[in-house]
Amino acid sequence: MIILEASDLMHARFRANLEEVDQNAEFAEGHVLGDEHAAMIPENMIGRMLSLDQARRLIGRMAGGTPKRPAPPSVGAGRRRVRRIAR
Repeated sequence: MIILEASDLMHARFRANLEEVDQNAEFAEGHVLGDEHAAMIPENMIGRMLSLDQARRLIGRMAGGTPKRPAPPSVGAGRRRVRRIAR
């Protein structure tokens, strides 16, 4: 996956090939990102080939699939825990 700033998809494909950031990979598909998704992309991921792991994490983040961190212990403080005993 390569993320480039361009006026349209054709321009992005042309730039990727001209600047050799595509590493001679075969083009499969492209997408124009809206402002909301574009804002989620870190600067260091723009203009270079991403690793498979980086691409998966970024796509997951954009799809809202980023796993939430567990709540800190203080969030659950004050709640009474009930233990059920089987008889």
